[in-house]
Amino acid sequence: MLVREIMTPDPITVECVTPLAEAIGLMRERCVRRLPVMRDTTLIGIVTDRDLRDATPPEATRMSLWELGYSLARAPVERFMAPDVATVRSDDPFEKVAMLMYRRKIGGIPVVDDGRLVGIVTESDVFRTIIRSQGAWQKPEPIALADAVI
Repeated sequence: MLVREIMTPDPITVECVTPLAEAIGLMRERCVRRLPVMRDTTLIGIVTDRDLRDATPPEATRMSLWELGYSLARAPVERFMAPDVATVRSDDPFEKVAMLMYRRKIGGIPVVDDGRLVGIVTESDVFRTIIRSQGAWQKPEPIALADAVI
């Protein structure tokens, strides 16, 4: 099985100058935990929800809470991203991406072909692939409103 068969194509991305607050909003709105960071059409890093939660400026001790919040909200994601991004190609075998994620303890890897970002593989994609390969994949059943826990 190849990476192209399990990846999420055309991932949601942010530009390196995207303000932190905007990136957080995008992650919440689109229900994603990582965003590839681009400079024009080039992948330069990846930022995760954990990176954004842990974001604190070095001058925090000299700022009021309001100033700190304002400063963080406007800071570009480039300040918080991981710049050394592991990538795979869409024609790499599934096992390569799974092993890379396991060894590096990462939850997602961008897929880059000929210098162009074409997809992303996340732990959810890997788990779904393993479950399907074992014949255990079932579509989730819809939850009846009466059964929903409120």
